[in-house]
Amino acid sequence: MKMIIIQSFQWLVQHELVHIYGYVVMPNHIHVLWEQLKMNGKETPKESFEKYTGYIFLKHLKKNGESLNEYATEQKDRNYIFWQKSSFGDTNNK
Repeated sequence: MKMIIIQSFQWLVQHELVHIYGYVVMPNHIHVLWEQLKMNGKETPKESFEKYTGYIFLKHLKKNGESLNEYATEQKDRNYIFWQKSSFGDTNNK
């Protein structure tokens, strides 16, 4: 799963959506310091990152027969959730 996160960061940088100053991938969370450079269509890079990694995490866990119980949610619009709503701090001073 760590490589999914790293590859997603690489994609965002290659497409000039963000500049990443540094990151740390921990067993159950990440720290990233990035600067948003532009939108990804109608989505922010954060939204694209969360949506794509969530999709790939789910696919990976199902393929490998790993438990999804810890990611289950009762939200009406989804069955699983991988990122907390406040998972990214917004430090824009605009």
